[in-house]
Amino acid sequence: MKIIVSHDVDHYLYSEHYLRDLIVIKHFARSYIEKFFGMISWNELFLRHTSIFYNKMNNVKEILGFNESVGIKSTFFFGMNRGLGLNYDYKDIAGLVKYVNDKGFEVGVHGIAYNDLDEMKMEFNRFKVISGLEQYGIRMHYLRHDSSTLSYLAEIGYLYDSTLSDFDIATKRDGIFEFPVHIMDCLIINGSKGYQELNLEQSKIKTLEILEEAEKKNINYFSFLFHDCYFSNSFSTWKEWYIWSMKYLIDKNYEFVTYRDAVKELNIK
Repeated sequence: MKIIVSHDVDHYLYSEHYLRDLIVIKHFARSYIEKFFGMISWNELFLRHTSIFYNKMNNVKEILGFNESVGIKSTFFFGMNRGLGLNYDYKDIAGLVKYVNDKGFEVGVHGIAYNDLDEMKMEFNRFKVISGLEQYGIRMHYLRHDSSTLSYLAEIGYLYDSTLSDFDIATKRDGIFEFPVHIMDCLIINGSKGYQELNLEQSKIKTLEILEEAEKKNINYFSFLFHDCYFSNSFSTWKEWYIWSMKYLIDKNYEFVTYRDAVKELNIK
């Protein structure tokens, strides 16, 4: 089993949410709930309050720096359209896309449209312009999809998709390589709630159980999704869990590959 690490860039700045949604209000409501249940410290609560004054929600460069330091080449998915709490303008993050790509990390689209062919083509073309790339993959925001999604993505020309959340192997479906998501940070730490449900040790145990299940099912490419916005001391459980997970996988001698690497290997087979 090989490991593919990826990051969905859902947010860029706090200010992009002020007049468009309730993300900031929900952020603080959630923080107080987590403090009430003893899931976060007073320091974390303080950091979440002060972070708004820096008007910065993304931690792309920070998590890239960590991944680089331990030898992991991960994939970053950037939004090319607004929707469902993703509210930055794609032009505003063009420099960040270039930064990640120039660092040798893979970049792709974090899709909003999943069943509207014209809108999906627009997102593909926008990313082509700002990235300068000809081939790249996609993951849908909130993992949304229907029966038309994969065939539309294949028709548009995407290299691969990583949206489906079924616990299965990576294979070609409807004309495109599909890499199911096996572990996602919020489903581990939040569980079924909209706020933190598990502490660090509980999150580790749950992670080990999922890895064991993946080995038993002979998963070929294991997709590990972590949102960059949580790589922060104001979300210490999330950040510590991610660092522990990566070091655990390294210590166990798992091989890390990118989606692009995996597509090449699957094509050879």
